[in-house]
Amino acid sequence: MGALIPYETLSDIARFSRDKGYNLAFTYGTCDYLHLGHWENVRTIREIIGEETILVAGIKNDRIVRLLKGANRPFCPEEVRALTVSALPEVDFVAISPELGMRGAIGLGFLEILDPDYYFVPPDAVLLGVREIICQRLCVDIIITNRISPADRRISTTGKIIAERRSLFRGNGSL
Repeated sequence: MGALIPYETLSDIARFSRDKGYNLAFTYGTCDYLHLGHWENVRTIREIIGEETILVAGIKNDRIVRLLKGANRPFCPEEVRALTVSALPEVDFVAISPELGMRGAIGLGFLEILDPDYYFVPPDAVLLGVREIICQRLCVDIIITNRISPADRRISTTGKIIAERRSLFRGNGSL
């Protein structure tokens, strides 16, 4: 189970990992309405990096999520999303990004502060090409993960799951 930490303490995590000789891995996303696909992705990352690597998960703030995904998102507030991700046993630390614009869309501040060894990104990530260029300049290995969808292949993304759940409740005034 990971610890939810203030964004301002990321440099302490980076320093700790270097002092102890650990590698540092980073992943970044919305993680709205956490589902099996998210967990499988994080579990796969942990299998790749092993136990001797610290995994930091960055969570996009609510403003960035609305900008990128529309007015009806996020489904869950940033604090709930971060706490949910921190409950995953594969994650060591979770922080919410305060950044806006492109920096917030790709987690640039995390990359600059953490200077991770690995940055795990899904293949459909926003501004993937920009992320690759930045990682090359920062000498960070970017690893494009496979998009792992939940066991029910009819529902493959958080957006589809939320749309389905909302349609179920429209008739009775809920959601």
